[in-house]
Amino acid sequence: MLQPKSAGSRLLYPFTFGPDFADCLALLTASAWRRVPRDEAPHGYVEVLQQEAAELLFDKGAYLVPGTGIQNTFGNSNDVVFGGEVLGRVSFPSFKTPLELFLSPDGAGVLSLGFAHQGRELSCLGIAGLNYRLAQQYPKKSARILRRTGKDTPPDELNAWELVQAWLRPIQGRFAGIQERFGAFTVVVCDETVDFGDEATLREGGQLVSRLSRVEEIDHAPTAFAETRLLLNNRHLSEFTVQGGAELISEQFDGGGFDAQRYYSAMNRHFVPYLLALLQRGILLGIRPAVVATASISVQSRRPQVLALRDQLIGFRGRAQLPVISSRETISRQYRLARQVMEVAEIDQHMQDALEALEASDASRQTVDILHETHKGHEETQRIELLIVVVYATELAHVIGDGITIIPKLVYVEGASLGTLVIALLLLGFEKKVARFRTALLFGWVTLVLILGMTFSLIGHSEGEPAKKEAAQPSAAAGVDSGEKRSVQSEPK
Repeated sequence: MLQPKSAGSRLLYPFTFGPDFADCLALLTASAWRRVPRDEAPHGYVEVLQQEAAELLFDKGAYLVPGTGIQNTFGNSNDVVFGGEVLGRVSFPSFKTPLELFLSPDGAGVLSLGFAHQGRELSCLGIAGLNYRLAQQYPKKSARILRRTGKDTPPDELNAWELVQAWLRPIQGRFAGIQERFGAFTVVVCDETVDFGDEATLREGGQLVSRLSRVEEIDHAPTAFAETRLLLNNRHLSEFTVQGGAELISEQFDGGGFDAQRYYSAMNRHFVPYLLALLQRGILLGIRPAVVATASISVQSRRPQVLALRDQLIGFRGRAQLPVISSRETISRQYRLARQVMEVAEIDQHMQDALEALEASDASRQTVDILHETHKGHEETQRIELLIVVVYATELAHVIGDGITIIPKLVYVEGASLGTLVIALLLLGFEKKVARFRTALLFGWVTLVLILGMTFSLIGHSEGEPAKKEAAQPSAAAGVDSGEKRSVQSEPK
């Protein structure tokens, strides 16, 4: 049966704070936080990272530790109580600082509170139960850490969520958590008798790292085998999940320096790949609300927001989504596993698909607007054509009306013009699908006007010929009579 020799945990609070990295950093450093340069970072953080990853975490991003205002908040040993019962004791180690804040330049952060498990509760179930109670954000479910402010004063009782609110008060209103409870990264060290080459020991160790990485209750059924687990060697078993990480290691018989450093090495060195993947998840989840909000904006005004989100996602891919962080095989394996369980690639693709859908929707809307404008222009052209036809038909009726005698010219011209105008106005209301019929009908009416005019003109001409002949005969007779009279008058007497 596994018996821990020493153990420690990091209580993790991942959060987002938007694109105002410089402003948030200035607010934090102006209060109780101090930015630590890369060359002063704790041992194990930088040594395993390639240049690009180290720059992202410490130069482009920020690593902060408490100033004097936070440093002495807790004593070296503190009781953890729940329901009036002491669950265990935790101490805050003196190496560097137990409280750390990691900020990404892309709008995500992780607050880490490290502590060591102490006392008779230093057992597998005791460690798991303590982590579970500390990770709860709801007051009725969460354990409370006793903080002694003086020898003769009663201790304060603070849960982890109250501590977070106090420590991040300078950026209050700007940050938002991405999980419903805290995560935990736990390191458990066993003695040299533990060898994971043994099948039974491996099964028991797998159940422990499963419970610790998922921050489960002690009576929760553990997972015996999981794809989220890595056997790095026969002395090191590791497992990562969204809720947390667990490192189970055993000593190696050297009785000195190497074994003494394994706890700190695992707590820092093997925490870095998990931290980077957790920050990447936070960045993407921080972008998602902006994508959702942009989708509800009208198409005409959301184009700038879509382009800004596209640039933000491209910047994340180029700067924060590192394909490789270390040349060390174990760190690289853990980084790939951490990105897998954090679903970084899936969330990134989801964001990409959402932005592409917004851009496609905008393009479709622009196409519809162009077609609408084209249709409006076509309708204006048709109105002009109808106006021209009306004017032409009126002028044609006027010209033809000069030869009509069967009916008054004014009646014909006004009737033809009014009929053309009425038909044109009625046809303007037709749908575009009958445009050809509309044109044919109007020109048919004009043709009918022309035919009727010519018919009336011919009829009037044929009826007028006899009248002209009859009028011509009396004129001729009168001419003969007048001629005779002139001849009689001209004879001599």
